[in-house]
Amino acid sequence: MTSYIGVNPQLCTGCRTCMLACSFAFFKVFNPSRSKIIIDRNEEEGTFDIKFTSDCVPCNICAKYCSYGALTYMEKE
Repeated sequence: MTSYIGVNPQLCTGCRTCMLACSFAFFKVFNPSRSKIIIDRNEEEGTFDIKFTSDCVPCNICAKYCSYGALTYMEKE
């Protein structure tokens, strides 16, 4: 079974809670620069871009703490 994180950037508010949760889960620090998910503001469109580093494993931490539904944990057979 394969898992992945579904992304809906239209729902992202840029709160970066997902980044803090990720950095704490893996490195025990609240430091967005240590996160495996990256939220960047797209100034031209007024939205947020959601990206994952190559170290990301779809563990559900970011989706679990996304209060706005921009991230969802998905499983695919």
